[in-house]
Amino acid sequence: MLVGLFRDAMNRRAGVATRRNPQRTRERLLQAAFQEIHKSGFRGTDLETILRAAGVTKGAMYHHFASKEALGYLFIDPTHVVTIEAQGNYVLLRRMGGSDLLRESMSTVAEKLQPYGFVRIHRSVLINASFVEEIQPCITGEYVLRIKGGKEFTVSRTYKKNLHSITPLWFGTDHFRAD
Repeated sequence: MLVGLFRDAMNRRAGVATRRNPQRTRERLLQAAFQEIHKSGFRGTDLETILRAAGVTKGAMYHHFASKEALGYLFIDPTHVVTIEAQGNYVLLRRMGGSDLLRESMSTVAEKLQPYGFVRIHRSVLINASFVEEIQPCITGEYVLRIKGGKEFTVSRTYKKNLHSITPLWFGTDHFRAD
């Protein structure tokens, strides 16, 4: 890979036209983003640094990824995310060891992470089902869900039907209380 980068740089310097290779451009972007995000964290890495390290233009980056956030998503391990909470036009991905703020809609994130066991329990909260410890009913028809670490969330009546995807093997959860 380094040989290809060196050859491209030398050809550009000599004015020799090089063939575009979208796959190699994407790989260079991913490699540079991974190294920079690993070194400085997502928030500490700016797009210009990634582009400079990859040796590509903004146009080339936007050909492959809609934004820095779209590129950064590729490096978040969903199994380490505990909850996702809406924060205005952003979502806060809470991990056991920190958090990441991404500019994305809650519905988009819910759709992307549903295959990884994330369940929407409120219009502004998604939880990773593997971190759920307890679900308790309330007299209001809502539920309180506790995750590892003791934090509690209210499961709104609108989203309580989603609890079935968390608890199919739990005892005594055949029928969540009807409204």
